[in-house]
Amino acid sequence: ELAYKIILSRLPAPEEKAIVMEGLEKHIARYKADPKASALVVKVGESKIKEGINESELAAYTLLANTILNLDETVNRN
Repeated sequence: ELAYKIILSRLPAPEEKAIVMEGLEKHIARYKADPKASALVVKVGESKIKEGINESELAAYTLLANTILNLDETVNRN
């Protein structure tokens, strides 16, 4: 909800929230099963990961943010 509020200046509709949460759960499961893949997502660039941050979850939330940032509504604001 916070990502929608910050990026789109609105809360997600219930259907949107359900889709996003389902995707997040799938991403978390995928990256927990493959830590090397999560490292490829989160260790790009110069920023260091803070100690204690779960890389699998960070990778999943990174993809979630990427999804919201690439919505037509985000790219084509009126």
